[in-house]
Amino acid sequence: MWYDLRRHRGRAQRERVLAVVTGLLGAALLPLGIFALAVGVVMVATDDHVAVGVLTTITGVAMTGLGGLAMWRARARWRRWSELDRVAAELERLPTMPPADLEVALGWPRQTLALALLEAACAGLLSELPTPLFGERGDRGELAPGDVLDGRFRLQALLGEGGMGRVFRAVDVFSGGPVAVKVPRASEDQRQRLQREAELLLHVEHPHVQRLRYVGHTADGTPYVVTDLLEGESLDRRLERVGSLPWRDAVALVEPLAAALDATHAAGVLHRDLKPANVFLERHPDGERPVLIDFGLARTLGGSAALTRSGAAVGTPLYMSPEQARGEPLDARSDVYALAQLLYELIAGTPPSFDVTEAKIYERLLHQPAPSLVAHGVPLSLDAVVARGLAKDREQRYLSAGAFAAALADFEREAHHVA
Repeated sequence: MWYDLRRHRGRAQRERVLAVVTGLLGAALLPLGIFALAVGVVMVATDDHVAVGVLTTITGVAMTGLGGLAMWRARARWRRWSELDRVAAELERLPTMPPADLEVALGWPRQTLALALLEAACAGLLSELPTPLFGERGDRGELAPGDVLDGRFRLQALLGEGGMGRVFRAVDVFSGGPVAVKVPRASEDQRQRLQREAELLLHVEHPHVQRLRYVGHTADGTPYVVTDLLEGESLDRRLERVGSLPWRDAVALVEPLAAALDATHAAGVLHRDLKPANVFLERHPDGERPVLIDFGLARTLGGSAALTRSGAAVGTPLYMSPEQARGEPLDARSDVYALAQLLYELIAGTPPSFDVTEAKIYERLLHQPAPSLVAHGVPLSLDAVVARGLAKDREQRYLSAGAFAAALADFEREAHHVA
């Protein structure tokens, strides 16, 4: 349940005790202050010890003011926690009730309910905010900068837009930290893809995989996901600028991605779309680090084949494995193939199956071995590692991304020893 009733009861008890103590203190100060004020006024009026009378009057005014303020604060604190108790009582009775139904059950206007829930969140009583609250435009048009999702994520700017949807820069109003909000296009297929991506990412945790922070729905039911905001540039943008990387830099970049992919597979998730556009180079205090992003085409390991209902293979042709292009069931070795293709492109500047038409790309992918990287100054041992990762027959590839990473690490140790 998203409302922490145990925490609420403990907090409410302490707040009520504090309200009573504050109220009693105010109740004691108020009559004393009025009495001191009356005595001081009489003393001044009768010219009997005028200086003492003025001091007594000032003291009386101060005590009266403090007493009144204490009683007002006590009353406000008591009323606030009584209001939160009303919400808690309804949630305890109907713990799975969504806010739209809670509106009806309580008979409160949406704005009143939203403010009560936000107040409970600020008091630390909500483990997550329910949806929807207020400030959204999902029920009356497209989201735009300035909108607030779930009363928590304020959209600030549009970061990018593509066929799958839009990504906004946003701020978490509770923590003040920057986040990224991904919202799909209106089609049902894209909504399902984002929902599936969120469900799969919930099981993956690795420093080189973009972290999922929150999953919600806009007022019209559109799902959205909140992830860490990454500062830097995507790998495909980097390659557009520099063309290729020295093989040592390429290996250093792919090794952590292999570890991230291995953790993804261990969580039962197959990425299916590993390519430069889905790797982000994040600026980090310890230096630049690659982060695996976009699980929009991901599937559970052992899931269905990679064909859509139209018979088209799912994925990007230049980065597919041969079995993916044929629509066969996939396993971790298909992602290993894509990872080896990525390493190849980083060194050579183009993917191993690159050609002028899609038909020729598929021909090279399915039947022609990748050209050797030796011509690009790559040591024979590294060329052999990449070639095994790019084997057309998956039985001849590395069994896992972890094994591929281990082969790269062994090569680096050997190269360092020789150097």
